Parts: sequence; C-alpha cells; structure tokens
Amino acid sequence: MEDRLSALPDDLLLQIVTLLPLIQLVRTCVLSRRWSRFWTRAQILHVIDKEVDAGGEPDRFALVVESILSAVYTSRLGRARCDFQISISRVDNFDAQDLMSWARRAADLFEGDFKLSVETETESEGGEPDPDEEPEIFELPYFEFAKQITLTLSDRFLHLALPTGAGVFASLTKLVLAKLHFADGAGAALSDVVSSRCPCLLSLVVRHVYGVTALTLRTASLTQLTLLCVYDLRLLDVVALKLRTMTVECCFVDSKGAELRICAPLLLKFNWADCCPESTQVGPTDHLKLLVVGENPPVTWVHAGFTAHSNFDMILNHVRRTQVLELHLPIHPELQGHGKLMEHIVLPNQYTELNLVVEPNGHMFGMSMFKLLKRCVGLRKLHLKLSKRKGDTTCLSCIFGNPQEWKHQEILLNSLEHILVSDFSDNSHEVDVINSILKCAPSLQDIGIEVAHGVKVSKDTVLHFNEYHLVNFFRKGERPMEYYYSGTW
Repeated sequence: MEDRLSALPDDLLLQIVTLLPLIQLVRTCVLSRRWSRFWTRAQILHVIDKEVDAGGEPDRFALVVESILSAVYTSRLGRARCDFQISISRVDNFDAQDLMSWARRAADLFEGDFKLSVETETESEGGEPDPDEEPEIFELPYFEFAKQITLTLSDRFLHLALPTGAGVFASLTKLVLAKLHFADGAGAALSDVVSSRCPCLLSLVVRHVYGVTALTLRTASLTQLTLLCVYDLRLLDVVALKLRTMTVECCFVDSKGAELRICAPLLLKFNWADCCPESTQVGPTDHLKLLVVGENPPVTWVHAGFTAHSNFDMILNHVRRTQVLELHLPIHPELQGHGKLMEHIVLPNQYTELNLVVEPNGHMFGMSMFKLLKRCVGLRKLHLKLSKRKGDTTCLSCIFGNPQEWKHQEILLNSLEHILVSDFSDNSHEVDVINSILKCAPSLQDIGIEVAHGVKVSKDTVLHFNEYHLVNFFRKGERPMEYYYSGTW
C-alpha cells in the first residue's frame, strides 16, 4: 500500500499532526526518523495531566513535563517560537517547586505565550484539608521573551508571588491573573511589576483575585484594563496615557474609606459595575465614546446591618461627558434606595445616545423611567432593552407607581429620532411605556422592536403603535441593518 502521508511536505504534515493532543503527538516520534522531533515544531505545546496515564507511578506527570522541556531544549537552535501551556486538575500532580522549575525553564526556552492553569478540587483529594496547613508559594519568574502570560491558580493551598528582584518582562503585551490568592503581602508587587517591569504591556486582566488591597498603575503603554472581583481592593490609582478601555466590576465591597483615581485622557470606553468609592476622581474624559454604568444583580450589599443598592450610579457624578451612555438598572425593591433609583441618577452633561437596560423582575418601571427621560435633553437615539424578567411586569400594587400617574404625561423628547426596543414581550406595561414614548417624540424617524423568543405580538399592539409611527417588528438575529446606529447597538 502506498504511503501517501509520508509523501506530504513537512509544512502540510505538521498542520495535520498538530491537531492531535500533545501526548499523542509526541508518540508519533516512533514512526520514523523524520517524525522523531516533528512534534517540537508545533505552534502550541499544551501538557494536560488528564491525558497522562500515571500507571501507578506518582511522579509520572512531572516526568512527562520534564521530558518535553528537555526534548525542546535539545531539538532547537535557539528559543522555540511557540506557546507552552500546562493544565493541572489533580492535586497529586504538582508541588510549588515543580511549577517554579517548569516556569523558569519555559522562560528560557520559549518566545511564545505561557499559560499555567492549576484548578484542583482539594476536598475530593483525600477528605477535608487541614486548615492549619501553610499554602505553598509559586513565585513567577521573569519572562523576557513571552508575549502573553496567563495564570490560573485556584487551588487554595497554592498562592502567587511576583518577582521583586532585578529583571523585566521585556516583550509581554498581555497579563492575565485569574482565580488566585496572592501570598501574604505579595499583592503590592503587582503595581510595581505593571508600572516598572512591563514596558510593552497593552492589556492587564485581573479577575477573581484575593490579596490586592491597593493597585497603583503608572504606565505609558497599557491600552486595556479589566478588573473583575478583585475582592480586597481599597485603592485604585491609575495614570495610563494610552488607555482606551477600562472595566471595573465587583471590586469595592464598601465605598466608605475606598479611593479611586483615574487619569486616562484617551479613554474611549469605561465600564463600571461597582460601588463608587468615597473618594473618587476621574478625568479628563474628553474622548469618551461609551460609558457603561450598572449594578450586577442580584445585589446583596450588606452595610451596617441592612441591604441597599451599591451606589454604583454615583460614578456619574465624576464622568460628565460621553457620546453614548449605557445604564444597567436591575429593579430590586427589597433593597434600600432602589425605589427611586432612576429618578436620582445624575446624568452627564453631554451625550446623544442612551442605552437603557432594565431588568423589571416582575415590577413596573414606567414611572421611574419617565422621570429619567425628562432629564434627557438633546437625546437622539434610545435603545431600551428589557432583560431577565421574573414573571409578568403587571404588578398593579408595585412600589414603582400606578401607570395612570405617568402614562398620560408629556415629556419633551423633541430631538429623539431613533428608537430600538429589545426583548419585547408584549405585556400591557411594556405597551404603555412604548406608547407614551411615541407620543412625546415628534421628530421620530424610525422605531424597531426586537420581539422576545416565543412571543407573538398581537394585532392590537401593532395597530396601537402604528397610530403614532410605523413600527418594524423582528426576531432576534433578524435585526435590519438600519437599526445598527452605533457600535453598541
């Protein structure tokens, strides 16, 4: 039988065999001399402990990783231009010394991305862990040539320390730290590493991280910053001259005593879903195109023995100019301050588009929304998205008011030209809200309504809306191009 596979050129053969998991790919070396080091030319070397059969040998996985690193070292004339990744799910397959040894060797061997993922279930590995057991410390070495580093260390007895001695991450453009604890006092080093040791860093992502109480960044290269659930944070101080996108969510547990200072003159998109710290300074924001402000439900912010909304809206006091304003407003009447949340929001001085994401949760929202729209002078585009309902929004005794108090009122929306409604369910309250907006918008040019999945719009609703303006109804995924008015729609 003709061996057509061996007749293929090396580049094409490499593309085919590298589709295999790494362990199977390494086994191809026994096929022929030509294949003996073929696998070392793969673009990604990803070692996964679940793919390694221990065979009763406790150090089997460690031996496999060492063998792969040694083979790469002996087969290359210089550093490997590929990514190196290690994924561990079993607690008996590593210790901190192994991880540090592999990381140091990877820093010398590879010019591509480095990814280390340790996600173990400690409780399932031999019963309850000893609460007095000291966590092991994984100290990340300097990677002079890596373009991207991603660390996920969710094992509770493995904590992270960043390098503090002389060195630099000279080529690093993206750093991702996820699901990890910093060692005691080690979180402070993150500020220094990003500010002084990463001259080319473009993107920093920190999510679900403990042990960082203060983050002070001084960077001339960073363009994207994402902070999600940095649980111990009390101070965020950022001076980033090239920053374009910034996201802060669920980092400040309490505003009292917390500090926020942001100087990012070229910021284009700012996403805030968090408490607003007691001391806040943001600006200038002359180039801001999209400001997204919201509260991540369900909100259970506990302070002084009661629950209240997280005062997320207070950030609007400090950002006074944007092209598009997007508000995420979950309605939780059980939380103090939510009854008149929309009525008390301070709007920026300048904006022309409003994306209003409302989560009714079984309550009326029309009266509060109209009090918000009364202050939207100069509004040209409105996108109303109705999200995550719990039941029908027809609560006649709702704390948000009887529709008779607002649906016949007139507000001045003289500049409003375009309306888009998403996830419309055709209940009576939503119909009343849209009708009232249509009556108050004499300059309206078009309106599109995206119907929720499984909802059939009644003929009465269509006729009712068309008394004021011809309305285009469509399903999700069928939105006509004319309703994409901006990049956010």
